[in-house]
Amino acid sequence: MLISEEYRKENTRLHFTNRNYGTGLKWNAKSLISVCEEMDTTDVLDYGCGKAIRATNGEVPFPIKLYDPAIPEYAAIPEPADLVLCLAVLEHVEPECLDDVIKDLYRVTKRFGIFLIDLWEGTVRLSNGNLAHCSLHTVEQWTAKLQRYFDVLETKDFKDGKGRWFFVKPRMNLLEMGPTEEEFAPMDGEPVDLMNYK
Repeated sequence: MLISEEYRKENTRLHFTNRNYGTGLKWNAKSLISVCEEMDTTDVLDYGCGKAIRATNGEVPFPIKLYDPAIPEYAAIPEPADLVLCLAVLEHVEPECLDDVIKDLYRVTKRFGIFLIDLWEGTVRLSNGNLAHCSLHTVEQWTAKLQRYFDVLETKDFKDGKGRWFFVKPRMNLLEMGPTEEEFAPMDGEPVDLMNYK
């Protein structure tokens, strides 16, 4: 299960009552275009796009696939894409759904993923008083969770420890092998330079 119906409704409420919630402004168009040029693709999915302001304001000269279960127009199950952005999303996932969401990220990531995960409690609260950042883990714990499905090529600090960028590649032949915690051998060649994100 990717999200419970109750939590989906709660997030829909937040999106429509808090103008700053889910704005999708944690990436910039110039960096994204540069990454796409390096990868020679325009096949991009914003997974957990929220209001998708930056993806829909004309800054990017190609369409971006959008998925967010709490936004009705973006709630359809997404198709895979070469490049998947998942920015400030995973810390909002219900703990009991987290493994399924990471597995779904693996399903939709054809070539490369850029995931930004907040590591602090945040300030937004749900209607029951709980913080909206309901899945909080250390960098090491997030790395271990992601490594079940992805090779974590590099991580980078975000806002002095408040978050972490994860640059990942889906593990090959995972469906035949099953998830593993073991590290894979280093990749041949240099990874794509994706370190222009701020």
